[in-house]
Amino acid sequence: MRLLRNSTMGLVVLLAMFLLSGRVVAEESGSPATDEESSSSATDEESSRSKDAGAASEDSAESSSSSSDESDGSTQEAQASPASGDTETDADLATDAEPATKVEPVSEVPEANEARDQGKEVNPLQSPELLLRFKKMPVANGMNLYKPGTGLTLTSENGAFSLATRVRVQLRYQVTGDEGPPEHVFQIRRARVQFKGHAFNKHNKFKIELAFSPRDLSMKDGVPHRTPLLTWYLEFDSLRDLTVRVGQYKIPYSRQRVVSSGDLQLVDRSIANGEFNHDRDIGFDIRSKDLGGLGGRLRYYLGVYMGEGRDFGDKNATPDFKLHYLGRFEVLPFGKFKDYKEADMARNPEPKLAIGAAYSFHHGSQGLRGVLGTTPEDGGTTDYHSMNVDYVFKFGGFSSTGEFHLRNGTRRPGEGSTVVTPARNGLGWAVQAGFMIPRLPIEFAARYSGIRPLGDETSLSANNAVGGGLSWYPGGHPWKIQADYFHTWDDDEDTPAAHAFRMQLQLAF
Repeated sequence: MRLLRNSTMGLVVLLAMFLLSGRVVAEESGSPATDEESSSSATDEESSRSKDAGAASEDSAESSSSSSDESDGSTQEAQASPASGDTETDADLATDAEPATKVEPVSEVPEANEARDQGKEVNPLQSPELLLRFKKMPVANGMNLYKPGTGLTLTSENGAFSLATRVRVQLRYQVTGDEGPPEHVFQIRRARVQFKGHAFNKHNKFKIELAFSPRDLSMKDGVPHRTPLLTWYLEFDSLRDLTVRVGQYKIPYSRQRVVSSGDLQLVDRSIANGEFNHDRDIGFDIRSKDLGGLGGRLRYYLGVYMGEGRDFGDKNATPDFKLHYLGRFEVLPFGKFKDYKEADMARNPEPKLAIGAAYSFHHGSQGLRGVLGTTPEDGGTTDYHSMNVDYVFKFGGFSSTGEFHLRNGTRRPGEGSTVVTPARNGLGWAVQAGFMIPRLPIEFAARYSGIRPLGDETSLSANNAVGGGLSWYPGGHPWKIQADYFHTWDDDEDTPAAHAFRMQLQLAF
Protein backbone atom coordinates (compact mmCIF):
# COMPACT_ATOMS: atom_id res chain seq x y z
CA MET A 1 0.00 0.00 0.00
CA ARG A 2 2.82 2.38 0.86
CA LEU A 3 4.48 1.82 -2.51
CA LEU A 4 1.25 2.42 -4.37
CA ARG A 5 0.47 5.46 -2.26
CA ASN A 6 3.88 6.97 -2.88
CA SER A 7 3.62 6.23 -6.58
CA THR A 8 0.20 7.83 -6.70
CA MET A 9 1.42 10.90 -4.85
CA GLY A 10 4.25 11.26 -7.32
CA LEU A 11 1.79 10.96 -10.14
CA VAL A 12 -0.44 13.64 -8.63
CA VAL A 13 2.52 15.97 -8.21
CA LEU A 14 3.57 15.41 -11.80
CA LEU A 15 0.10 16.14 -13.09
CA ALA A 16 -0.22 19.20 -10.87
CA MET A 17 3.05 20.58 -12.20
CA PHE A 18 1.95 19.99 -15.77
CA LEU A 19 -1.46 21.60 -15.29
CA LEU A 20 0.08 24.50 -13.38
CA SER A 21 2.59 25.13 -16.13
CA GLY A 22 -0.21 25.19 -18.67
CA ARG A 23 -2.14 27.64 -16.52
CA VAL A 24 0.85 29.96 -16.13
CA VAL A 25 1.41 29.99 -19.86
CA ALA A 26 -2.24 30.79 -20.45
CA GLU A 27 -2.23 33.65 -17.92
CA GLU A 28 1.02 35.16 -19.17
CA SER A 29 -0.13 35.02 -22.77
CA GLY A 30 -3.38 36.84 -21.96
CA SER A 31 -1.98 40.43 -21.62
CA PRO A 32 1.84 40.53 -21.41
CA ALA A 33 3.61 43.59 -20.09
CA THR A 34 7.21 44.51 -20.79
CA ASP A 35 9.61 45.70 -18.12
CA GLU A 36 9.67 49.18 -19.67
CA GLU A 37 5.87 49.47 -19.59
CA SER A 38 5.79 48.31 -15.98
CA SER A 39 8.52 50.74 -14.99
CA SER A 40 6.84 53.64 -16.83
CA SER A 41 3.47 52.93 -15.30
CA ALA A 42 4.94 52.67 -11.81
CA THR A 43 6.77 56.01 -12.29
CA ASP A 44 3.62 57.84 -13.51
CA GLU A 45 1.62 56.47 -10.61
CA GLU A 46 4.24 57.52 -8.06
CA SER A 47 4.42 60.99 -9.59
CA SER A 48 0.65 61.43 -9.49
CA ARG A 49 0.44 60.41 -5.87
CA SER A 50 3.31 62.70 -4.81
CA LYS A 51 1.36 65.81 -5.94
CA ASP A 52 -1.35 65.23 -3.31
CA ALA A 53 0.51 63.97 -0.26
CA GLY A 54 4.20 63.60 0.38
CA ALA A 55 4.30 61.03 3.12
CA ALA A 56 1.34 59.15 1.73
CA SER A 57 2.94 58.98 -1.72
CA GLU A 58 6.11 57.52 -0.26
CA ASP A 59 4.17 54.82 1.58
CA SER A 60 2.14 54.06 -1.54
CA ALA A 61 5.26 53.76 -3.66
CA GLU A 62 6.77 51.32 -1.18
CA SER A 63 3.54 49.33 -1.13
CA SER A 64 3.48 49.25 -4.92
CA SER A 65 7.08 48.06 -5.10
CA SER A 66 6.44 45.32 -2.54
CA SER A 67 3.34 44.16 -4.39
CA SER A 68 5.29 44.03 -7.65
CA ASP A 69 7.88 41.74 -6.08
CA GLU A 70 5.29 39.37 -4.58
CA SER A 71 2.88 39.07 -7.51
CA ASP A 72 5.03 39.41 -10.58
CA GLY A 73 2.65 38.48 -13.41
CA SER A 74 -0.61 39.98 -12.09
CA THR A 75 0.86 43.41 -11.19
CA GLN A 76 2.53 43.76 -14.58
CA GLU A 77 -0.73 42.88 -16.25
CA ALA A 78 -2.58 45.51 -14.22
CA GLN A 79 -0.01 48.20 -14.98
CA ALA A 80 0.08 47.40 -18.67
CA SER A 81 -3.65 48.07 -19.09
CA PRO A 82 -4.15 51.81 -18.24
CA ALA A 83 -5.98 52.49 -21.51
CA SER A 84 -8.83 50.07 -20.81
CA GLY A 85 -12.22 51.58 -20.08
CA ASP A 86 -12.73 49.29 -17.09
CA THR A 87 -9.45 50.33 -15.39
CA GLU A 88 -9.14 53.26 -12.98
CA THR A 89 -7.15 56.27 -14.23
CA ASP A 90 -4.24 57.94 -12.42
CA ALA A 91 -6.51 60.78 -11.30
CA ASP A 92 -8.97 58.35 -9.78
CA LEU A 93 -6.17 56.63 -7.93
CA ALA A 94 -4.85 59.95 -6.62
CA THR A 95 -8.32 61.04 -5.42
CA ASP A 96 -9.14 57.75 -3.72
CA ALA A 97 -5.64 57.45 -2.25
CA GLU A 98 -5.93 53.66 -2.56
CA PRO A 99 -2.80 51.49 -2.38
CA ALA A 100 -1.40 50.41 -5.72
CA THR A 101 -2.12 46.76 -4.90
CA LYS A 102 -5.87 47.40 -5.37
CA VAL A 103 -5.49 48.00 -9.10
CA GLU A 104 -7.17 44.92 -10.61
CA PRO A 105 -6.20 43.49 -13.99
CA VAL A 106 -8.79 43.39 -16.74
CA SER A 107 -9.68 39.80 -17.46
CA GLU A 108 -10.67 38.33 -20.78
CA VAL A 109 -13.53 36.58 -18.96
CA PRO A 110 -16.67 38.81 -19.06
CA GLU A 111 -17.97 37.42 -15.76
CA ALA A 112 -14.86 38.61 -13.90
CA ASN A 113 -15.11 42.16 -15.28
CA GLU A 114 -18.85 42.26 -14.53
CA ALA A 115 -18.16 41.32 -10.91
CA ARG A 116 -15.69 44.21 -10.60
CA ASP A 117 -18.19 46.67 -12.11
CA GLN A 118 -20.74 45.64 -9.48
CA GLY A 119 -18.27 46.31 -6.69
CA LYS A 120 -17.73 42.67 -5.84
CA GLU A 121 -14.34 41.68 -4.52
CA VAL A 122 -12.34 39.52 -6.91
CA ASN A 123 -9.44 37.49 -5.57
CA PRO A 124 -6.38 38.53 -7.59
CA LEU A 125 -4.74 35.19 -6.84
CA GLN A 126 -7.59 33.18 -8.36
CA SER A 127 -7.74 32.57 -12.09
CA PRO A 128 -11.11 33.83 -13.41
CA GLU A 129 -10.73 31.43 -16.30
CA LEU A 130 -10.69 28.54 -13.83
CA LEU A 131 -13.75 29.87 -11.99
CA LEU A 132 -15.60 30.07 -15.27
CA ARG A 133 -15.22 26.33 -15.75
CA PHE A 134 -17.48 25.71 -12.76
CA LYS A 135 -20.29 27.95 -14.01
CA LYS A 136 -23.37 26.58 -15.69
CA MET A 137 -22.90 26.41 -19.43
CA PRO A 138 -25.27 25.48 -22.25
CA VAL A 139 -24.95 22.27 -24.19
CA ALA A 140 -23.93 22.75 -27.82
CA ASN A 141 -26.79 21.70 -30.10
CA GLY A 142 -24.57 21.05 -33.09
CA MET A 143 -22.24 18.82 -31.05
CA ASN A 144 -24.87 16.55 -29.50
CA LEU A 145 -24.86 13.33 -31.44
CA TYR A 146 -26.40 9.89 -31.34
CA LYS A 147 -24.48 7.02 -32.88
CA PRO A 148 -25.59 3.38 -32.79
CA GLY A 149 -23.27 1.41 -30.56
CA THR A 150 -21.81 4.56 -29.02
CA GLY A 151 -25.01 6.04 -27.64
CA LEU A 152 -25.97 9.63 -26.95
CA THR A 153 -23.13 12.13 -26.59
CA LEU A 154 -23.63 15.53 -24.95
CA THR A 155 -20.94 18.19 -25.33
CA SER A 156 -20.67 21.66 -23.80
CA GLU A 157 -20.41 24.71 -26.05
CA ASN A 158 -16.78 25.30 -25.19
CA GLY A 159 -15.94 21.62 -25.78
CA ALA A 160 -14.42 21.22 -22.33
CA PHE A 161 -17.00 18.66 -21.17
CA SER A 162 -18.63 15.67 -22.83
CA LEU A 163 -20.65 12.65 -21.71
CA ALA A 164 -21.61 9.62 -23.79
CA THR A 165 -24.09 7.04 -22.51
CA ARG A 166 -24.39 3.50 -23.83
CA VAL A 167 -26.58 0.49 -22.99
CA ARG A 168 -25.75 -3.05 -24.11
CA VAL A 169 -27.49 -6.37 -23.61
CA GLN A 170 -26.71 -9.93 -24.69
CA LEU A 171 -29.44 -12.59 -24.66
CA ARG A 172 -28.07 -16.12 -24.95
CA TYR A 173 -29.60 -19.55 -25.43
CA GLN A 174 -27.25 -22.47 -24.80
CA VAL A 175 -27.47 -26.26 -24.99
CA THR A 176 -24.68 -28.37 -23.47
CA GLY A 177 -24.16 -32.08 -22.99
CA ASP A 178 -21.79 -35.02 -22.96
CA GLU A 179 -22.83 -38.64 -22.62
CA GLY A 180 -25.80 -37.81 -20.40
CA PRO A 181 -29.00 -35.91 -21.18
CA PRO A 182 -28.36 -32.42 -22.57
CA GLU A 183 -29.06 -29.30 -20.54
CA HIS A 184 -30.21 -25.94 -21.81
CA VAL A 185 -30.52 -22.43 -20.42
CA PHE A 186 -31.78 -19.06 -21.65
CA GLN A 187 -30.14 -16.16 -19.87
CA ILE A 188 -29.20 -12.50 -19.92
CA ARG A 189 -25.51 -13.11 -20.39
CA ARG A 190 -24.48 -9.48 -20.13
CA ALA A 191 -26.35 -6.28 -19.26
CA ARG A 192 -24.10 -3.23 -19.23
CA VAL A 193 -24.49 0.53 -18.84
CA GLN A 194 -21.54 2.70 -19.81
CA PHE A 195 -20.66 6.37 -19.37
CA LYS A 196 -17.55 7.96 -20.82
CA GLY A 197 -16.29 11.36 -21.89
CA HIS A 198 -13.97 14.12 -20.72
CA ALA A 199 -14.06 16.89 -18.09
CA PHE A 200 -12.49 20.38 -17.99
CA ASN A 201 -10.55 19.64 -21.19
CA LYS A 202 -10.34 16.92 -23.81
CA HIS A 203 -7.28 15.39 -22.20
CA ASN A 204 -8.99 14.49 -18.92
CA LYS A 205 -10.97 11.40 -19.88
CA PHE A 206 -13.07 9.00 -17.86
CA LYS A 207 -15.02 5.78 -18.29
CA ILE A 208 -17.58 4.08 -16.06
CA GLU A 209 -19.14 0.70 -16.79
CA LEU A 210 -21.78 -1.01 -14.65
CA ALA A 211 -22.92 -4.63 -14.99
CA PHE A 212 -26.28 -6.01 -13.89
CA SER A 213 -26.60 -9.56 -15.25
CA PRO A 214 -26.75 -12.40 -12.68
CA ARG A 215 -23.42 -13.77 -13.88
CA ASP A 216 -21.74 -10.37 -13.71
CA LEU A 217 -22.94 -10.00 -10.11
CA SER A 218 -22.03 -13.62 -9.21
CA MET A 219 -25.54 -14.33 -7.99
CA LYS A 220 -25.84 -17.31 -5.65
CA ASP A 221 -29.17 -18.20 -4.03
CA GLY A 222 -30.49 -14.80 -5.04
CA VAL A 223 -27.66 -12.92 -3.33
CA PRO A 224 -25.06 -10.93 -5.32
CA HIS A 225 -21.43 -11.51 -4.35
CA ARG A 226 -19.97 -8.74 -6.49
CA THR A 227 -20.67 -5.06 -6.91
CA PRO A 228 -22.03 -3.86 -10.28
CA LEU A 229 -18.93 -1.70 -10.79
CA LEU A 230 -16.90 -3.23 -13.62
CA THR A 231 -14.81 -0.30 -14.78
CA TRP A 232 -14.09 3.17 -13.46
CA TYR A 233 -10.92 4.91 -14.53
CA LEU A 234 -9.48 8.34 -15.28
CA GLU A 235 -7.07 8.89 -18.16
CA PHE A 236 -4.82 11.89 -18.81
CA ASP A 237 -3.42 12.02 -22.35
CA SER A 238 -1.92 15.52 -22.61
CA LEU A 239 1.39 13.91 -23.56
CA ARG A 240 1.42 11.69 -26.62
CA ASP A 241 4.09 9.33 -25.29
CA LEU A 242 3.00 9.39 -21.64
CA THR A 243 -0.70 8.81 -21.12
CA VAL A 244 -1.66 8.00 -17.52
CA ARG A 245 -4.60 5.76 -16.62
CA VAL A 246 -5.65 5.12 -13.01
CA GLY A 247 -8.60 3.20 -11.58
CA GLN A 248 -10.22 -0.21 -12.07
CA TYR A 249 -10.11 -1.59 -15.60
CA LYS A 250 -8.99 -4.48 -17.79
CA ILE A 251 -5.29 -5.18 -17.45
CA PRO A 252 -3.72 -4.80 -20.95
CA TYR A 253 -2.13 -8.25 -20.94
CA SER A 254 -3.81 -10.34 -23.67
CA ARG A 255 -5.54 -9.01 -26.77
CA GLN A 256 -8.73 -11.07 -26.73
CA ARG A 257 -9.45 -10.19 -23.10
CA VAL A 258 -9.10 -6.48 -23.79
CA VAL A 259 -11.39 -6.75 -26.84
CA SER A 260 -14.91 -5.98 -25.68
CA SER A 261 -17.24 -8.95 -25.33
CA GLY A 262 -19.49 -7.04 -27.71
CA ASP A 263 -16.89 -6.99 -30.51
CA LEU A 264 -16.20 -10.73 -30.88
CA GLN A 265 -16.70 -12.71 -34.10
CA LEU A 266 -17.84 -15.79 -32.17
CA VAL A 267 -20.28 -15.94 -29.28
CA ASP A 268 -17.57 -15.84 -26.60
CA ARG A 269 -13.83 -15.99 -25.98
CA SER A 270 -11.55 -19.06 -26.13
CA ILE A 271 -10.87 -21.53 -23.32
CA ALA A 272 -7.22 -20.43 -23.31
CA ASN A 273 -8.30 -16.87 -22.66
CA GLY A 274 -10.55 -18.08 -19.86
CA GLU A 275 -7.62 -19.80 -18.15
CA PHE A 276 -4.78 -17.30 -18.65
CA ASN A 277 -6.37 -13.83 -18.85
CA HIS A 278 -5.64 -11.25 -16.13
CA ASP A 279 -9.14 -9.73 -16.06
CA ARG A 280 -9.62 -6.44 -14.20
CA ASP A 281 -7.63 -4.93 -11.35
CA ILE A 282 -7.15 -1.65 -9.50
CA GLY A 283 -3.99 0.34 -10.14
CA PHE A 284 -2.44 2.62 -12.72
CA ASP A 285 -0.30 2.48 -15.83
CA ILE A 286 1.48 4.68 -18.31
CA ARG A 287 0.92 4.04 -22.00
CA SER A 288 1.02 5.47 -25.50
CA LYS A 289 -1.09 4.70 -28.55
CA ASP A 290 1.42 6.40 -30.83
CA LEU A 291 4.89 6.06 -29.35
CA GLY A 292 7.35 8.33 -31.15
CA GLY A 293 4.66 9.86 -33.38
CA LEU A 294 4.93 7.15 -36.05
CA GLY A 295 1.28 7.12 -37.00
CA GLY A 296 0.22 4.59 -34.37
CA ARG A 297 2.78 1.95 -35.36
CA LEU A 298 4.19 1.54 -31.85
CA ARG A 299 2.40 1.22 -28.51
CA TYR A 300 3.45 0.40 -24.98
CA TYR A 301 1.90 -0.22 -21.55
CA LEU A 302 3.63 -0.27 -18.13
CA GLY A 303 1.42 -0.84 -15.10
CA VAL A 304 1.33 -1.57 -11.38
CA TYR A 305 -1.81 -3.03 -9.80
CA MET A 306 -3.00 -4.20 -6.39
CA GLY A 307 -3.21 -7.80 -7.63
CA GLU A 308 -6.57 -8.61 -6.01
CA GLY A 309 -8.91 -8.03 -8.95
CA ARG A 310 -12.35 -6.42 -8.95
CA ASP A 311 -13.97 -5.00 -5.81
CA PHE A 312 -10.72 -4.58 -3.91
CA GLY A 313 -11.29 -2.31 -0.90
CA ASP A 314 -10.24 -1.46 2.63
CA LYS A 315 -11.43 -4.82 3.95
CA ASN A 316 -8.94 -6.53 1.64
CA ALA A 317 -5.97 -4.46 2.82
CA THR A 318 -2.85 -6.45 3.67
CA PRO A 319 0.31 -5.48 5.56
CA ASP A 320 2.59 -6.55 2.70
CA PHE A 321 3.38 -4.70 -0.50
CA LYS A 322 3.05 -7.56 -2.97
CA LEU A 323 1.75 -6.10 -6.21
CA HIS A 324 1.09 -7.06 -9.81
CA TYR A 325 3.50 -5.63 -12.42
CA LEU A 326 2.93 -5.63 -16.17
CA GLY A 327 4.58 -4.54 -19.40
CA ARG A 328 3.25 -4.83 -22.96
CA PHE A 329 4.54 -3.69 -26.34
CA GLU A 330 2.73 -3.65 -29.70
CA VAL A 331 3.87 -3.17 -33.29
CA LEU A 332 1.58 -2.28 -36.19
CA PRO A 333 3.92 -2.37 -39.23
CA PHE A 334 1.29 -1.27 -41.77
CA GLY A 335 -0.25 1.50 -39.70
CA LYS A 336 -3.09 1.67 -37.23
CA PHE A 337 -6.49 0.09 -37.76
CA LYS A 338 -9.31 -1.34 -35.66
CA ASP A 339 -7.18 -4.13 -34.24
CA TYR A 340 -9.21 -4.37 -31.03
CA LYS A 341 -12.39 -5.32 -32.88
CA GLU A 342 -12.70 -8.82 -34.31
CA ALA A 343 -13.97 -9.40 -37.89
CA ASP A 344 -12.89 -7.30 -40.87
CA MET A 345 -16.17 -5.45 -41.45
CA ALA A 346 -14.33 -2.62 -43.19
CA ARG A 347 -12.94 -5.15 -45.71
CA ASN A 348 -9.57 -3.40 -45.64
CA PRO A 349 -8.19 -3.02 -49.20
CA GLU A 350 -4.65 -3.26 -47.79
CA PRO A 351 -3.28 -5.83 -45.34
CA LYS A 352 -3.25 -4.81 -41.68
CA LEU A 353 -1.26 -6.49 -38.94
CA ALA A 354 -0.72 -5.99 -35.21
CA ILE A 355 1.67 -8.01 -33.06
CA GLY A 356 1.81 -7.76 -29.28
CA ALA A 357 3.90 -9.24 -26.47
CA ALA A 358 3.40 -8.95 -22.72
CA TYR A 359 5.02 -10.02 -19.48
CA SER A 360 3.64 -9.83 -15.95
CA PHE A 361 4.84 -10.72 -12.48
CA HIS A 362 2.15 -11.30 -9.88
CA HIS A 363 3.78 -11.24 -6.47
CA GLY A 364 1.75 -13.05 -3.83
CA SER A 365 -1.32 -14.00 -5.86
CA GLN A 366 -4.12 -15.23 -3.62
CA GLY A 367 -5.95 -16.96 -6.48
CA LEU A 368 -4.72 -20.01 -8.35
CA ARG A 369 -5.26 -18.13 -11.62
CA GLY A 370 -3.94 -14.78 -10.51
CA VAL A 371 -6.76 -12.36 -9.76
CA LEU A 372 -9.15 -15.15 -10.74
CA GLY A 373 -9.61 -18.71 -9.56
CA THR A 374 -10.13 -20.29 -6.18
CA THR A 375 -7.97 -19.76 -3.11
CA PRO A 376 -5.68 -22.69 -2.22
CA GLU A 377 -6.87 -24.86 0.65
CA ASP A 378 -3.64 -24.21 2.50
CA GLY A 379 -4.36 -20.47 2.38
CA GLY A 380 -1.00 -19.59 0.86
CA THR A 381 -0.06 -17.48 -2.14
CA THR A 382 1.69 -17.94 -5.49
CA ASP A 383 4.30 -15.88 -7.31
CA TYR A 384 3.36 -16.07 -11.00
CA HIS A 385 5.41 -15.18 -14.07
CA SER A 386 3.22 -14.90 -17.18
CA MET A 387 4.07 -14.27 -20.83
CA ASN A 388 1.83 -13.70 -23.81
CA VAL A 389 2.28 -13.20 -27.56
CA ASP A 390 -0.65 -12.38 -29.85
CA TYR A 391 -1.46 -11.10 -33.32
CA VAL A 392 -4.37 -9.94 -35.46
CA PHE A 393 -4.45 -9.76 -39.27
CA LYS A 394 -7.12 -8.24 -41.54
CA PHE A 395 -7.37 -7.98 -45.30
CA GLY A 396 -10.28 -7.86 -47.74
CA GLY A 397 -12.88 -9.26 -45.35
CA PHE A 398 -10.59 -12.00 -44.02
CA SER A 399 -9.40 -11.78 -40.44
CA SER A 400 -7.30 -13.97 -38.19
CA THR A 401 -6.20 -13.64 -34.59
CA GLY A 402 -4.15 -15.84 -32.30
CA GLU A 403 -2.60 -15.97 -28.84
CA PHE A 404 0.03 -18.01 -27.02
CA HIS A 405 0.27 -18.07 -23.20
CA LEU A 406 2.89 -19.29 -20.73
CA ARG A 407 2.45 -19.24 -16.95
CA ASN A 408 4.87 -20.53 -14.32
CA GLY A 409 4.50 -19.99 -10.60
CA THR A 410 6.01 -20.84 -7.24
CA ARG A 411 3.69 -21.71 -4.36
CA ARG A 412 4.14 -20.24 -0.91
CA PRO A 413 2.09 -22.56 1.33
CA GLY A 414 -0.01 -21.22 4.15
CA GLU A 415 -1.09 -22.77 7.42
CA GLY A 416 -4.67 -23.63 6.49
CA SER A 417 -4.06 -27.23 5.41
CA THR A 418 -1.32 -29.81 5.31
CA VAL A 419 -2.18 -30.49 1.66
CA VAL A 420 -0.49 -27.93 -0.59
CA THR A 421 -2.30 -27.21 -3.85
CA PRO A 422 0.21 -26.91 -6.73
CA ALA A 423 0.34 -23.82 -8.92
CA ARG A 424 -1.53 -23.87 -12.23
CA ASN A 425 1.56 -23.86 -14.42
CA GLY A 426 0.91 -24.42 -18.08
CA LEU A 427 0.67 -23.38 -21.72
CA GLY A 428 -2.29 -22.18 -23.74
CA TRP A 429 -3.06 -21.11 -27.28
CA ALA A 430 -5.91 -20.11 -29.54
CA VAL A 431 -6.10 -19.51 -33.29
CA GLN A 432 -9.20 -18.33 -35.09
CA ALA A 433 -10.15 -16.95 -38.50
CA GLY A 434 -13.21 -15.48 -40.15
CA PHE A 435 -14.37 -14.30 -43.56
CA MET A 436 -17.00 -11.70 -44.42
CA ILE A 437 -19.13 -12.66 -47.43
CA PRO A 438 -18.78 -9.96 -50.11
CA ARG A 439 -21.63 -7.43 -50.15
CA LEU A 440 -23.38 -9.18 -47.26
CA PRO A 441 -23.17 -8.55 -43.48
CA ILE A 442 -22.53 -12.24 -42.85
CA GLU A 443 -19.37 -13.91 -41.55
CA PHE A 444 -18.19 -17.47 -41.09
CA ALA A 445 -15.58 -18.07 -38.38
CA ALA A 446 -13.76 -21.00 -36.76
CA ARG A 447 -11.41 -21.47 -33.80
CA TYR A 448 -9.13 -24.05 -32.22
CA SER A 449 -7.87 -23.61 -28.65
CA GLY A 450 -5.81 -25.75 -26.30
CA ILE A 451 -4.43 -25.88 -22.75
CA ARG A 452 -1.53 -28.03 -21.54
CA PRO A 453 -0.01 -28.51 -18.06
CA LEU A 454 3.63 -27.55 -17.58
CA GLY A 455 5.88 -29.69 -15.38
CA ASP A 456 5.02 -32.36 -12.86
CA GLU A 457 3.95 -30.03 -10.04
CA THR A 458 0.86 -28.38 -11.50
CA SER A 459 -2.87 -28.43 -10.86
CA LEU A 460 -3.72 -27.51 -14.46
CA SER A 461 -5.37 -30.14 -16.68
CA ALA A 462 -5.22 -30.46 -20.45
CA ASN A 463 -8.20 -29.30 -22.47
CA ASN A 464 -9.08 -28.73 -26.13
CA ALA A 465 -11.86 -26.96 -27.99
CA VAL A 466 -12.66 -26.71 -31.69
CA GLY A 467 -15.68 -25.21 -33.37
CA GLY A 468 -17.12 -22.59 -35.65
CA GLY A 469 -20.01 -20.24 -36.07
CA LEU A 470 -22.06 -17.88 -38.18
CA SER A 471 -22.65 -14.19 -37.51
CA TRP A 472 -25.19 -11.83 -39.06
CA TYR A 473 -24.39 -8.13 -38.60
CA PRO A 474 -27.43 -6.06 -39.68
CA GLY A 475 -26.08 -3.19 -37.57
CA GLY A 476 -22.45 -4.19 -37.22
CA HIS A 477 -21.29 -5.33 -33.80
CA PRO A 478 -23.89 -3.17 -31.98
CA TRP A 479 -26.79 -5.13 -33.53
CA LYS A 480 -25.98 -8.74 -34.40
CA ILE A 481 -27.11 -12.34 -34.09
CA GLN A 482 -24.51 -15.08 -33.65
CA ALA A 483 -24.55 -18.86 -33.37
CA ASP A 484 -21.69 -21.31 -32.84
CA TYR A 485 -20.96 -24.92 -31.93
CA PHE A 486 -17.93 -26.21 -30.00
CA HIS A 487 -16.60 -29.66 -29.22
CA THR A 488 -14.37 -29.87 -26.13
CA TRP A 489 -12.28 -32.77 -24.81
CA ASP A 490 -9.25 -33.49 -22.65
CA ASP A 491 -6.45 -36.07 -22.83
CA ASP A 492 -8.14 -38.45 -20.41
CA GLU A 493 -9.84 -41.20 -22.37
CA ASP A 494 -12.17 -41.91 -19.45
CA THR A 495 -13.60 -38.38 -19.55
CA PRO A 496 -16.36 -37.98 -22.14
CA ALA A 497 -16.19 -35.15 -24.64
CA ALA A 498 -18.62 -32.26 -24.30
CA HIS A 499 -20.69 -30.40 -26.86
CA ALA A 500 -22.10 -26.89 -26.72
CA PHE A 501 -24.42 -24.97 -29.03
CA ARG A 502 -24.91 -21.25 -28.39
CA MET A 503 -27.09 -18.61 -30.00
CA GLN A 504 -26.84 -15.00 -28.94
CA LEU A 505 -28.49 -11.69 -29.78
CA GLN A 506 -26.79 -8.40 -28.95
CA LEU A 507 -28.15 -4.88 -29.01
CA ALA A 508 -26.06 -1.86 -28.04
CA PHE A 509 -27.45 1.66 -28.16
